[in-house]
Amino acid sequence: MSELGGFNNWGPFMHPLKRRSNGTRSVTVTVPAGSAYEFKYLAKGGQWFCDPEVELVNVCELDAENSVLRT
Repeated sequence: MSELGGFNNWGPFMHPLKRRSNGTRSVTVTVPAGSAYEFKYLAKGGQWFCDPEVELVNVCELDAENSVLRT
């Protein structure tokens, strides 16, 4: 599983999520403060999905929803 977004040019292999001891997955990405970034998760099998915990979702030009992170 990977995290993709405007911060990594939507590159599927740049930020793979690592499994943690509690069963969750995470990755640390450093981005400049005062910005907003759209992102999604990419699961095995090619399934894209938004973060279920995110407060803001944006509909992009492809009519798809992206999670939004404001820093």
